[in-house]
Amino acid sequence: DYLKHIQQKYHLERAWYIGNSVDDMKAAKSANYLAIGVCTTFTAEQLHEAGADVIIESPTDLKELFAC
Repeated sequence: DYLKHIQQKYHLERAWYIGNSVDDMKAAKSANYLAIGVCTTFTAEQLHEAGADVIIESPTDLKELFAC
């Protein structure tokens, strides 16, 4: 609910959410965010099954993911 609230409050057409749990991925997908899963507590397969659009192994991989 909080992610949907943020989306409405700031009139976001697109948003992404980074998380390391199955619940994070489900929340992101429920709010129509791009779900980025980080494999720190769950496996890539578990995060993918929960709805992750992108999966990275470590938070340090974010730099590469968002490199322009």
